[in-house]
Amino acid sequence: MSCWRTLQLSHQPNDTHIPQLLVKPVFDVDSYTVYVTDLSDIWAEELHLEAIIDRASSEQSPIEVSKHDTAQLAILLENIQKALLGSHDAVCRITRGSRDGLTLHTSVGLPNPLGSLAWTHQLEKRTSVTLKNELVLPLLVSTHVQHERIADLISIIAGKDKAINRLLDQCDSSNLDLAAAFPSIGGLKAGRRTIKREQAAKHVPALHPFCEQPWRELTGRFKDSNVTTLMTLCREALVHSALEVPQKLMSEGCSETWWTALPDTMALLKPITSSIKSATAVPPHKLIMQTSEDETEDEFETHGNFTVRTDPLCRYHD
Repeated sequence: MSCWRTLQLSHQPNDTHIPQLLVKPVFDVDSYTVYVTDLSDIWAEELHLEAIIDRASSEQSPIEVSKHDTAQLAILLENIQKALLGSHDAVCRITRGSRDGLTLHTSVGLPNPLGSLAWTHQLEKRTSVTLKNELVLPLLVSTHVQHERIADLISIIAGKDKAINRLLDQCDSSNLDLAAAFPSIGGLKAGRRTIKREQAAKHVPALHPFCEQPWRELTGRFKDSNVTTLMTLCREALVHSALEVPQKLMSEGCSETWWTALPDTMALLKPITSSIKSATAVPPHKLIMQTSEDETEDEFETHGNFTVRTDPLCRYHD
């Protein structure tokens, strides 16, 4: 199940200001949808097999796929997704698209000698209905589920307290020594006197009955020691927001726009080979899915499903 996460953007040309963005990549076996939001607006791109093949051709992808040969499609999609998930060897930059859209330029390293895989996402601005269905409702559903989990947990703990109390009552009536069950409190014994539950509970907190209200008061306070920004708070909440929203809750569709200040083309970039570690991104054996055991290294370098490229983002210029 896909979830929202922070979009790790690389240095923008001319130090263009971009607010912190979130991305949710939803990948299937032969299609994908990518959502990007700044929490006020949302953009998306949805591509199916034919469009992915066309995009791979226009991007001169080193992992080649065609209508007649989709053997490497899974590997292509895997690497496209890696660039969106903040891989250590990924580069992500953003420019202005058409009609309030965004263009997300990504690149991720491939094993030598393939260089890097560059990919462009043409994100179209969507309505607030999409923002509601893809971000707000999952958060609300996740919150509801967490409340249900807490209620269930309290019920389970209450049941365990009853069972533990019955056992302790039986121990008391039988004059059994609790030190036999909890050796750590054996040092409390004075002479041959047995240890009762009140004494044991001081040293074994789990023997105390669970009190719901004090627990709610203690855990209901906002602990902000590790939360320094609104986005940090959102990221923590979004980790648990990968739940499917019931269809009946979905809406049907029918400030200032920071994206209008973005350049509509990528500024002249320095070569990114130093930022991309091409040797460890994907093991070569994962990139060749239908080769014989006798294939040599030279044959790998000229494999029919791959072409060698360098500096994939350097073609963008003023």
